[in-house]
Amino acid sequence: MPKSRRPAGREMIDFSAPRGSTRLKLANSLSYDGVHIIRSALTPNEDGKIIGGSQLSIAIHVGDPIDLEWSEPGSDRLRVTRVEPGMAHINPGDNPFFQRWQGSPELLIVAFDQAMIDRVGMETFGKVGAMLRPTVGSVDRNIRNALPAWSEELVRGGPGGRLFIEGLAKATIVHLFRQYAEGTPAPTPMRGGLGAARLHRVVDYIEAHLSDDLSVRELATIAGLSTHHFGLAFRQSTGHPPHRYVIQRRIERAKALLLTSQASVTQIAHATGFSSHGHFAAHFRRLVGTTPSRFRLDRL
Repeated sequence: MPKSRRPAGREMIDFSAPRGSTRLKLANSLSYDGVHIIRSALTPNEDGKIIGGSQLSIAIHVGDPIDLEWSEPGSDRLRVTRVEPGMAHINPGDNPFFQRWQGSPELLIVAFDQAMIDRVGMETFGKVGAMLRPTVGSVDRNIRNALPAWSEELVRGGPGGRLFIEGLAKATIVHLFRQYAEGTPAPTPMRGGLGAARLHRVVDYIEAHLSDDLSVRELATIAGLSTHHFGLAFRQSTGHPPHRYVIQRRIERAKALLLTSQASVTQIAHATGFSSHGHFAAHFRRLVGTTPSRFRLDRL
């Protein structure tokens, strides 16, 4: 049986500054343009508190199971949920609710600034301000399937990080609107791709800026579309999401440089937008089937 609910303090966590929180036992964190990825354990909370966040957050359990006692916002009814690895809590920003647990549960947390949520809401659904329901211990296949991608980006990063995180964040926010908001309209379908003129303009821009840290918003501006519609249209036109297309073009540029220049592999990695020799070599092997050095030796 759960303990009776006691008078609780109130605690708000700012996920954009996780090192300033006494609640988070931080392991690692990464922020990109209003998206915050955090791997952390929580400090024990045996007496219980009303806890919320400054941002909309998804907290995915990655450690041992725990029993979480909680109440919906504004309710005194205490519930107990057995939270297993892979289950997720959806905690709308600035909507705290009572929580109590023992031990130090391990979490991967993804949080979104309100400006990004509003931007996705307007671009995708034509409105902002949709209310999301606080959800505890959700078994959500889409969130669970995205967990390895969030974790990999946090631990290793890689070229096209802004593009990749931006695309993944927008897909996640759209999913939250669809599944956890009430009265949300369906996204407007995108038909016909970019069109020849827009595609040519975007591709030329990518080729001229392969060494830069490109973003979906930047490419969408070149195309004259919202970021949501640009992502859908670009994939229809090329068969690939923007971040994957950019990596493929970087590898093609690198192949040409390996065969026509005397630059070292590390120099070529940086010239084509890869953050390190290791990241370059990993993507090169995945797409070409061999290492950059072996590719150069075999063909020369």
